[in-house]
Amino acid sequence: MDELLIVARDAKESCAFQGSTEEFRRSPELVDWCIKHRRIIRLSPQEMSREERERYTDYLAELMREYLKAHPEVKNWSAFASRSGTNKVQALFHQFGVRGEVFGIESFQEEELEQPARPQTNLTIEEFYEMCQIQFHYEGSLGSFKKIIARRYGSFAEYCISRGYDINGTKWESDETAIRVAGKLGSLDAIEQKSISLFKYLQQRDLVDGLFQRRKTLR
Repeated sequence: MDELLIVARDAKESCAFQGSTEEFRRSPELVDWCIKHRRIIRLSPQEMSREERERYTDYLAELMREYLKAHPEVKNWSAFASRSGTNKVQALFHQFGVRGEVFGIESFQEEELEQPARPQTNLTIEEFYEMCQIQFHYEGSLGSFKKIIARRYGSFAEYCISRGYDINGTKWESDETAIRVAGKLGSLDAIEQKSISLFKYLQQRDLVDGLFQRRKTLR
């Protein structure tokens, strides 16, 4: 499904919209174009009118139902979100509430029951964002949510360290973040145990040697 993504600028040119790209992103023409051409544009629900947001949500839910019919092995949201061909669209679908539209609100509890062996300390930023949307009615986008976490804790990995959770990320935004997280874990053994992706990142970037001699200046 990731292959359906297109940037708003290209879609605007395709439909010969008279106006700026930002105006196009807020226009009914954008949703019309997506539906007509069966494409997906990354948007934030907050930048759309209620009517267009609902139309876009209905359209995304329709795409997902079609995908599930073509892939009967996908039984729940977790299976959908973890597939290689849906990695790019799953966050957008989540922002627009497609999970609840397609699987129902009860799917949140059902998936927890289906995975009893999953450690309670294992948390992804998408799951944390989802929890804040449901329990605390957070209405911002995933991108703005990540910025809030970064401003307060430095990174989501550092939030996890502060709460005693597993570090569940596999991508590291910068050397500075990786070094800072490594310093907070305290040793190479702890890094390898808590986050193999961080351990490999440090090795590949030749950041391991002398890391903990510099730790005090990195915190």
